[in-house]
Amino acid sequence: MQKFLFLSYLFLAVACKENTEEQIPDYVIPAEKMATVLVDVHLLEASLNVGLGANAVNPSFIGKAVTEQVNEDVLKKHGVSKQLYDTSFIYYSRHPQILNEIYQTVLNELSKKQAEILNQ
Repeated sequence: MQKFLFLSYLFLAVACKENTEEQIPDYVIPAEKMATVLVDVHLLEASLNVGLGANAVNPSFIGKAVTEQVNEDVLKKHGVSKQLYDTSFIYYSRHPQILNEIYQTVLNELSKKQAEILNQ
């Protein structure tokens, strides 16, 4: 009887356990790759903001230029379609815990790149 109660309790504990690690769907860019893509997106945006990119002469074109550049350069570099990027960004926006972790990685990588540049 004791063994039955123990097994019942164990089964209940396992069945009621929260799933703390959410499984990311196949139609979403994995978090690590999304972080890498976002690093390049933010580097591109920064280069446009300081005038290193095409169309930077006219600030009103920056939004359009970033979108076009993201489509053509960054996403192509990472083998990601615009639709997959958008779908993934929406997914992660609806899961702020995961998005926060992704952006922690992005900030760490951007900080490393900034330190490399400053140390040259």
